[in-house]
Amino acid sequence: MRRCAVALLLVAAVAGCESARPANQPSWRNPAASAPSPDRSPDSAAAGPSGILTTSLGTDPQATTTKLTIHDVQTGRPVFTGSMPGWPLRTRLHRQSFSPDWTLDGQGRPAVRMDVAMSGTEQSASTLVASERALVSAEVRVTADTAATSIFYVCQEPVDDQTLLCVAQGGGQVYGAVALLTADREAKTVTLRQGIPKVEGGVRGAYLAPDRTRVAIHTDGGWYLADLGSGGEPRPLFPQLATQGADVQFWG
Repeated sequence: MRRCAVALLLVAAVAGCESARPANQPSWRNPAASAPSPDRSPDSAAAGPSGILTTSLGTDPQATTTKLTIHDVQTGRPVFTGSMPGWPLRTRLHRQSFSPDWTLDGQGRPAVRMDVAMSGTEQSASTLVASERALVSAEVRVTADTAATSIFYVCQEPVDDQTLLCVAQGGGQVYGAVALLTADREAKTVTLRQGIPKVEGGVRGAYLAPDRTRVAIHTDGGWYLADLGSGGEPRPLFPQLATQGADVQFWG
């Protein structure tokens, strides 16, 4: 119960919830330490920080807490920091980790895993996790004789109920650095289409913006930002996040 409560408090801080603040909510602080201007509207004052969330080792002497940092998506610099007590370090915190009832989809519907094939291919080994109405996650692997057509995408973040964001693994960016997956449940097939064009260097991760129209891409060469599905080339942002040794979680 405590883990669930702490998770809900974190997502409230990231999303800017306007409900009353419980006593054990993680405290957020702005490194710039600037006071809000007197003419700031109530709505803007209540809005929480938005950016790339990372976790790292806490600063308490016993190292029993996890440090949370939100980075500005344009510069990579920290804008807010806080701590989460009792959370194991190096635990991957996906957006869906913060659903109120801890299920596989945000509406509390049970999900099942199924073997599927990629539409139009013969040599594919793919899996899909889905509830009755929503896609939850997937892995798509297509083997071929040439490296040019070999692909492996991992899909762990829903764009909407029927579309998953997929990140290319390795150099086989046949459908771009980021692809979009849809599924035909009756045929047990999945389809990929390009979400973001191919980028140079290995893709370490892709993080969907809260408005679900943009994606921040982490590569071996730095960070990029792209409009999802526009066909435009990703634009460079910064070489690395300001906090070293942190695990990137998501864009919240």
